[in-house]
Parts: sequence; C-alpha cells; structure tokens
Amino acid sequence: MDRPGKAPAGEGAAREHEALFDGLDRQRRIVQAVIDHVPAGIALFDRASLRVIWTNQAYLQFLEPPFTADGVVGRTLEEFIPGAAEAGILAIFRRVAETGEPFRAWEFAYEGFARGATYWQWSLVPIQAGEELEGLLLLVSEVTALVEARRQVEELAREARRRADELASLLDVSQDLASTLDLKQILLRILDHLRPILDFNKAAVFVAQEGRLDVLVYDRDSPDAALQWVHSSVDGAPIFRDIFSHRTPVIVDDVADETDPLAYRLQHETSEAIRGTFEGSRSWLGIPLLVKERVVGMLRVTHPEPAHFTRRQAEVALGIANQAAVAVENAQLHRQAQLAAVLAERQRLARELHDSISQALYGIALGSHAALEMLAQRPAETEAALRYILTLAETAAAEMRALIFELRPESLEREGLVGALERQAATIRARYRLPVEAALAGEPHLAPEQKEALYRIAQEAMQNAGRHANARRIDLRLRTEPDAVILEVEDDGAGFDPDLPYPAHLGLQSMRERAANVGSRLTIRSAPDCGTLVRVITPRPASPPPKEHGQP
Repeated sequence: MDRPGKAPAGEGAAREHEALFDGLDRQRRIVQAVIDHVPAGIALFDRASLRVIWTNQAYLQFLEPPFTADGVVGRTLEEFIPGAAEAGILAIFRRVAETGEPFRAWEFAYEGFARGATYWQWSLVPIQAGEELEGLLLLVSEVTALVEARRQVEELAREARRRADELASLLDVSQDLASTLDLKQILLRILDHLRPILDFNKAAVFVAQEGRLDVLVYDRDSPDAALQWVHSSVDGAPIFRDIFSHRTPVIVDDVADETDPLAYRLQHETSEAIRGTFEGSRSWLGIPLLVKERVVGMLRVTHPEPAHFTRRQAEVALGIANQAAVAVENAQLHRQAQLAAVLAERQRLARELHDSISQALYGIALGSHAALEMLAQRPAETEAALRYILTLAETAAAEMRALIFELRPESLEREGLVGALERQAATIRARYRLPVEAALAGEPHLAPEQKEALYRIAQEAMQNAGRHANARRIDLRLRTEPDAVILEVEDDGAGFDPDLPYPAHLGLQSMRERAANVGSRLTIRSAPDCGTLVRVITPRPASPPPKEHGQP
C-alpha cells in the first residue's frame, strides 16, 4: 500500500515524462524559431532521391517565385531551380551524395532566375546516422549585392589608378615638352607619349597662322617614318574649322563612309594636300590644341582599320594635346623672337654700316677727289692726301672685318670661346681705341649654345662700354669653378641706375634673354659715375659635352 500523502508511482512517472516532452517541444520551437530567423537558407535533402525533406523560411524566399514549404517539400532540385543541371548544381549534389565529401562555394554564379546574374555562398554537407549517409544539408546565402559592391570598389580603384597614371603621364609630358622649342622634336615627343594610349599609323600637327595651315606630318609606313611639312589654306580643311570652333575632339569612325557627314567632308571638301596626309586611313581622330581656351592648332591621328578610336582614348589624348599646345605656342613664340632678334641685328648692323663704313667710304671719296686736284696743281701735297685715304681705307676694312665677325664668329667654332673672346677684345681695342684687359682661363666645358650665349653677352657688354659709357678701361674675365663657369665684363664708365628702366639701346634685355635661354644667371651691378659690372654664371654640365670641331 502507498504511503499517505504521496502520488502513485505511475502518476509521477507520467508527469516526469510529460515534463520532458514539454521541455523538448519548447527547445524544438526555440530551435525552429532560430532557424526560421536565420538569414541563411537551410534545406535538407534525401540522399538517394535528392528530394527536399525540409526547408526554413529563408530558403523559400530565395527561390523565384517565392515558394511555400508545401510547394517544395518532396520535389527535386530541377523542379524549382531552373537550369540546375546546366549550371552544374545537380552534378555537385550527386557528387556529395556519392562521395560523402562536403562542397563549399564562396561566389557561385547562377543566371537561371529572371532577375539575371546572381551570386551565392553555399555549403552542401552530408548528414550521417551512424555510419550510414542519410541526407544532405544545404546552407546558402545570396551575396550578389556584396559581389557587385566589391566589383564597383575594384573598378573605382582601377579608375583611380588610371587617373593617377594619366596625371603622372601628363606631368612627364609637360616636363618633356618644356625641354625643347623645336617643333619637329615636339611632335616626335607627343607621338611617343600617345603610343601607349593610341595605336596609329599616321599623325600630324596643324598650326594655324594668318589664314594658312602649316602641317607637320608623320607616316609610320613610310620608309624612314620621316617628318614632312605640308602647307594649305584654312579654307582647304573645313572640318578643322569645326574643331577650332567647338574645341572638342572629333572622331570619324570610317573615312570611307560617305553617309557620315564628317567623313564626306574629309573626302570631298578637304584640299588634296591635306587628304594626302591621311590617305589609306579609315579611322580619324582630331584633337584641338588649346591654350587658355584659345585654339592654336590641332593634333590628328589615323588608323587603317575603321572604328578604331574610342571616346575615352580621345579624352586622354586631349590632356596630352593640351600640354602639347603650350609647347607648340612656345615654339611659335620662340620662332617669332628669333625673327625679331634677326631683324634687330640687321637694324643694328645697318646703323653700324652707316656710322662707320659709310662715313669712311665718304671720306675716301672726298680724299680721292682732293688728291686728284693736288696731283695736277700741288703735286708735293699729294702724298699727305693719299696717306689720309689709306688710313680711312684701313679703318673701313677693320670695321668691315669686325661686322663680318659679329655676323658669324667662326673663331667660336674653330678656336672655342676663349679664342673668340680674345678676337672680340682686339676688335673693341681697335674700334674704340680703348684698353681691354682680358683674363681668360682655359676653354670651359660647355655646350655650343652656352658658349654662343656667353660670347654674345660679352660682345654686347663691351660695345656698350665703348659706345655709350665713355669708359677708359674694360676688364674681361672668364674663369671656371667646380660647379659653374663665370664671365665678367667690367668698365669704369658712366654707369646707370639698375633699378630704373633699362635704356633700350643698351640691349640689356636681350642679354638677359640669352642667359635665360641656356640656363645661365645674369646680374648687372652699376650706379651713376661708378661703372658697370656684368656677370654671367653658367652651371657646368654633369659630364663634359663632346669636343667641338677644331677644339683641342
């Protein structure tokens, strides 16, 4: 008999059993709730038939269109995953079912859904009961947004690198083109910088000047790929006027396509001389050369295949062309400055001829008439007149030799800078009856253009001292220091105030320009009644230049 106050043993076991099942049911619901709220899709497949046994809600939402559990359970993959066999998914399931080896994919590409390409991270894990493989557990998450975001970041990074490379390239272009003022060299260097960006067989730089086009042409297919000048009027190239007006690159995909208005104009409204510069080409790209929104010319490249150039290439080439435009304009300005310098030199020589040679010849003519009269009337005085004529003739000959030497100082090429300066000092002594003390060290190792500049500056400075400063003495000094060559011309003449505008006739501005053009630094120290010192400091090159012809 049971003791009073206690439940029968059977009832206690039943309550414990019920409590156990309640706990298990509560845990099941918790696990089910967790599984249902996990963002990853979970599905259990039968190993033999590969049919769905169970899925969570997230997995059903991944399908297209979304399925219910009843619509999926009991079905095979091919019934709710379009193209599962073609995408290789069915083969993966079968392999895992046969081998028991799990499968994992981090970015599995799938295009069977109507929304297009999608990417999935998924694992397929075999489920065993003892030693028997009972089923396959699928864990899957869609990572399409992450993949696209990563690819966008990678594309942005590539674009940033492209931009950085372009900026570095433009810096190289600007530094490279700034180192020359020769238009042919400028074109060759532009082409060198364009080749990594564009493949072309012909190129040209068009420079518009006073209604005409000066065209420097490059042809890769010619025997020597030579540069040649071609000249035409602006009217002979109407499409170039369009580029000049719109200031943007123009691409013609096929020059032979006469249905394209631009191609038609190139073929039928362009002068024969200009057409010849792109003969045999199909693709055509014209790029304006802009300096501060002003078009100074055009760069044109062509290719024998149609539709070769892209808008992106044109944009990059435009950046290079803008750098080239500055170099082209600098070359034009340099050419103008050279022409102006030639004109100024001609005018100066004309004044020299008028002031010296013409007067000497006039004196010779007067002396000759006087000698003829004396020969007939006063023979004894004829010798003095003839000696006067001889003196004038010798003076005129010396002046003429000096002027010829100034035009082309051959001794600078033959004897070097030191020899040319010695000759110039002798010329100043003879012309102005002025002592010139020359203290010249050994021949400096400088480039020919640097020597020419130093010679011309010394020539100008000594002529100023003799002609304008009323100097009684000139000191000419040339010395070489470890890092520079120093030229000095000093006189004890009238001097002037360097802080005031320079007198135009002294040529001081041309002296400064000559120095700057070869990388030298010119300083002038002067004051009224205190003479003048002109000093030019020229950096020595890292290695001596090759010896000039005739130089020891």
